[in-house]
Amino acid sequence: MTENHHYDRAKSRLHNGTNNEVSRAQVEATLALAYEQRTANLIALQAFYLDEGTGPSQTALDAMHERLGLA
Repeated sequence: MTENHHYDRAKSRLHNGTNNEVSRAQVEATLALAYEQRTANLIALQAFYLDEGTGPSQTALDAMHERLGLA
């Protein structure tokens, strides 16, 4: 699975410890959560398509593969 670069940045900024870096870490952490939620949504979308017996759009399929490190 590919790395969530926002998580890595947040962790790095927290280790620095200055007020400014802690604030930036909070932003990166929020972006990391959004990234993971989008990945979960793409997986749920794929499950929906499988249940319906249809396929996702090529754009959604490409995004899922990229997020899951399959591309």
